[in-house]
Amino acid sequence: MIQDAGFEAIYLGGGAMARAAGYPDVGLLQLAEVVDRVEKVLDVTTLPLIVDADTGFGGLANLQRTVRVFARLGVAAFHIEDQVFPKRCGLLAGKEVISADEMCQKIRIARDALGESDTLLVARCDAMLVEGYASTLTRAQAYCAAGADMLFVEGLSTMEQLQAVGMGIPGLKMLDLYPGAESPLPRELASQPQLLAQLGFSLLVFPSDLQRAAITAMHSVLQALRQDGSTHALQETFVTMADRDRIVRTQEFLDLGRDGRPATN
Repeated sequence: MIQDAGFEAIYLGGGAMARAAGYPDVGLLQLAEVVDRVEKVLDVTTLPLIVDADTGFGGLANLQRTVRVFARLGVAAFHIEDQVFPKRCGLLAGKEVISADEMCQKIRIARDALGESDTLLVARCDAMLVEGYASTLTRAQAYCAAGADMLFVEGLSTMEQLQAVGMGIPGLKMLDLYPGAESPLPRELASQPQLLAQLGFSLLVFPSDLQRAAITAMHSVLQALRQDGSTHALQETFVTMADRDRIVRTQEFLDLGRDGRPATN
């Protein structure tokens, strides 16, 4: 659906994957579960895929294995963060971070594991709510120097901070955006993607909008079914059966055995 809508890349957030499996975003998913979802996404789209790798799913050896697996799968980019394992959602209170030196070591190990791969290494910094802005800026600069291809600083909240990271630190920058009160950025900044791009953020991701919208829609259907015993009143809001089947290419698979043509993305 993202590809059909004309977007240039797909972001597979850790929180979205966890909640889709019925768990909160507190570091419960294992590498194998994430790889399973990554493979399914790559199988149905030709768009570049950016993957949330949390803290690397364990210690340094686990991180090395994670990086090699993602590079072999052909993901466009992945990010690792400087939280203590097990991590938690960036919007949740009570986060803890490892030292900057430990994170730089992880970045160097990931960089080495990538070898000649084209996969981009994104370093995410979650120190803003833990150590404050000055420490976060120092960490971001160190992560860039350690070999990260792109920086992802969580919790930026002012124009000054956006400029310091987006324009003051070399290399690519990523920013996640949340609507409403959840966003650390005020609405006048968070709702202007062109301005954010001018400030140096070349990758903007919206990690929860689709899932939250889907939850809202499913809740409405369940309430109608429970209260009325029918969903007839909501039928006009539903996608048609034909469009549903088009999204998953039903006819292509039905035609597969008829003329020998393969099902393609």
